[in-house]
Amino acid sequence: MCIRDRYKTEGAPAGMEGAGTVVLSGGGLNGWLSLGKRVGLAAISSSGTWAEYAVADAITLVPLDDSVSFEQGASSIINPFTALIMLGLVQKGSHKSVIHTAGNSALGKMIIKLFRDHNLSLIHI
Repeated sequence: MCIRDRYKTEGAPAGMEGAGTVVLSGGGLNGWLSLGKRVGLAAISSSGTWAEYAVADAITLVPLDDSVSFEQGASSIINPFTALIMLGLVQKGSHKSVIHTAGNSALGKMIIKLFRDHNLSLIHI
């Protein structure tokens, strides 16, 4: 859905979140303070994160501790919110179980923990 609906320009890189080291700033206090720092990011108004370089608003940057890998940082924004939204929908619908089709993904692993903590039955495919 995100790739189909979000990227209107042919050849634009996909990706909604990522991680890396800030190498350039367009200005502003947040931007300048982030230079050289390891960050996770959400590409809200940029061209995507599945590229060697990405553009992001400084306000979307999440500082990463040295103990956090770029892989962990790259899934630290959208996936947790997706899992929480899914939990909310399941609870709102008073469902007792859920089938999830990306069971071994980072999102799937988050859902497993979250749903177990809320005593919901889960089937992962």
